[in-house]
Amino acid sequence: MRYLILILLILITACNQPEEKSLVEQIRGNWIVLYPREAVKTRKQEEIYTATQDSFTGIRCLKLLKFDENGGFRQLDSVLIKGQWSLKENDRLQVTNGGRGFEPFKARFDGYDEDGNLKLAEQAEVRGEKIPLIWYLKKIEGGEALSLFEREHNKWRYKAEKEETESAIRDRLVQMLRYYAVYFRYLSKESSYFIPGRIILPLNFYRHGIGLKNFNPESLFNALFFNEQQAEIAHYMLKGAISMAKFRLDTKGDSFTAEYAEMLDELALRLETKKIDS
Repeated sequence: MRYLILILLILITACNQPEEKSLVEQIRGNWIVLYPREAVKTRKQEEIYTATQDSFTGIRCLKLLKFDENGGFRQLDSVLIKGQWSLKENDRLQVTNGGRGFEPFKARFDGYDEDGNLKLAEQAEVRGEKIPLIWYLKKIEGGEALSLFEREHNKWRYKAEKEETESAIRDRLVQMLRYYAVYFRYLSKESSYFIPGRIILPLNFYRHGIGLKNFNPESLFNALFFNEQQAEIAHYMLKGAISMAKFRLDTKGDSFTAEYAEMLDELALRLETKKIDS
């Protein structure tokens, strides 16, 4: 009788265990690329990696990635590029036509670290050598950061198809500032660094401060607007917001990214207030 009860308890416990997700289901969703770690085995590999480490960081780190249910892949920095992802041999992730850094990208599923970050093992071909790298990705499943992937919050990324009013240009700037404020707030919790090049806004980031870059007709920021004249208007609006902004710098300690988030929210508020006044 005791053995029968024990068997029944084992069966009940097994039935109550959550069903393990397939690897495809685990990969689907929204991610941020945190960082790579090298796993070099030879001196030559180490020399090559040391010389090219910055390029590995710059090409993928802190990018937001979306793996769709239907096999579509997209990196948010390049919304117009629609790639594909699939699994080969059960644990080999393959991304094709994914844009810079992911055209193509092949890696093996390598489990999770102690913080629950996905590990992808890549053999990166550099200078005739295969450099073993482990990429760490964090899944974004809830909270404010989830809005970073929503189409409604990415409309500003699409180039204006016609000349816009000053009000529409101001709205586009506010959307951008709010978007990157959320991005920086997320980084302040999940990353020990940030990459200025990830930010399309023409801003310089200083220690406890933000400044405006010179107007550049060839910048990605300017490419969002209908023409150069409209981009100049947007640039001038940002300049005005910075001149009126009142930044509080005593609340975030050593977290520059948290401070930048507050600054960007402040700039957005200044633009919105200016719109109301006008």
